[in-house]
Amino acid sequence: MGICYSSKPKPRDVPIVSVQKQHDTLEPARPRADSFKYDASGRRLHADCTPLSEDAVASDKLYVLPNDDEEMERLHMQHYIVRLLFGGNYSAPVTKRLEAPGAKALDLGCGSGIWAFETATDFPQAEVTGFDISPVQPGTVKRKNANFIVGDLTYLPLPFEDENFDFVYMRFLITGLRKEFWPVLIKEIIRIVKPGGYIELMEFANPAMQGPTKVPNLVAFMAQGVMARGGDPDISRKLKDYLASSPETTEVNEVTKPLPTCPHPSDTKAVRLARMYGDDVTGVLMGVGAALIAKGVCTEEQYPGLVRAHVEEMLATDHTVYWTRAFARKHGGLEE
Repeated sequence: MGICYSSKPKPRDVPIVSVQKQHDTLEPARPRADSFKYDASGRRLHADCTPLSEDAVASDKLYVLPNDDEEMERLHMQHYIVRLLFGGNYSAPVTKRLEAPGAKALDLGCGSGIWAFETATDFPQAEVTGFDISPVQPGTVKRKNANFIVGDLTYLPLPFEDENFDFVYMRFLITGLRKEFWPVLIKEIIRIVKPGGYIELMEFANPAMQGPTKVPNLVAFMAQGVMARGGDPDISRKLKDYLASSPETTEVNEVTKPLPTCPHPSDTKAVRLARMYGDDVTGVLMGVGAALIAKGVCTEEQYPGLVRAHVEEMLATDHTVYWTRAFARKHGGLEE
């Protein structure tokens, strides 16, 4: 199952480096006390994280979720949801390319690092790099071909040379990037991909239940908060167009998978996915609990019960969440 974390940092076997804001130097890094802060409920956040309860209009730091052990376990579960839903860790036709000697893959916003670890395991001859603002990737799993860089992808240019990677993968930045920053970042991603290499972006459509609900629609409150701060809850529908708008890309495609929250009991895979998704939503809502409480949604004592009631209603409602992967190949290479 998931990679377990202790409450204390352990010595790291996977190389981790830090990137300065200007991306001009790489140096060894370890988690420091000033890398983190804590919300009113005691959940650990990255120091640059701006909770939903605070004004982020003048900041590029929209990411609202914690980066503690609980959140890492939720990210692992979310990863397994994606892998089960799509039948694999990617949809772009990159297998042969990653099997080639000297292949390089990049996971932007890698979170817990689980996608990078699995990709490094599946392609032992490839060099896999994870890039994230928080130094939370585990040090107990040894992969000689995996390394992690601590840096902020909102500081451009990214700290990589032109035409450097065979595959760049990025997902679930829906709560982390401003609407206007998406096309800018995608252009930057295309820059660092080799000719003939691939870009794959993954997000989900606004997951809030539509119409009236019996209990306060907590996911809708969260989506409204993201949008009010400049985020784009509907970014999944625009990824393909952003990729297609570049003169440097070709073979632009997308794959969208539905995840019904109340499937027919005979569909065992769908039932399993719905249950996992319910746990995932529970984890997200508990992660932003302090912010929603501060906004007056309910009291601290009421919140856990409200989350349970919201998720129970969601799992009993004919509601579908759509998850999309958009991918494209960069012009050039042996394919042309």
